[in-house]
Amino acid sequence: MERRYKSLRTPDETIRLPGIAEQLVDLGDLTVGRSVQEPGWRWSTHTRPIVGGDWCMARHVGVVLSGRFGADLKDGTVLDLGRDDVYDIPPEHDGYT
Repeated sequence: MERRYKSLRTPDETIRLPGIAEQLVDLGDLTVGRSVQEPGWRWSTHTRPIVGGDWCMARHVGVVLSGRFGADLKDGTVLDLGRDDVYDIPPEHDGYT
């Protein structure tokens, strides 16, 4: 059986962009990561100029471990998440701290 566990202490990939750092591990058909955003980070302000597009096109499933996280969805929904909140954010959103 294929190994299905890894540690974020030794990520397969680390991504650093203005205001955000992510450690990612690849488990075959699944990528799991830890994302740390600095206060004031916003996808449309800090990440969009680098990756392009009108909205973040990734789906994000996770849990907020500390602090606050918000997301404005294209359909007008506004998410305001805090510690221990679990989320499933669809593509076409703008995330911020």
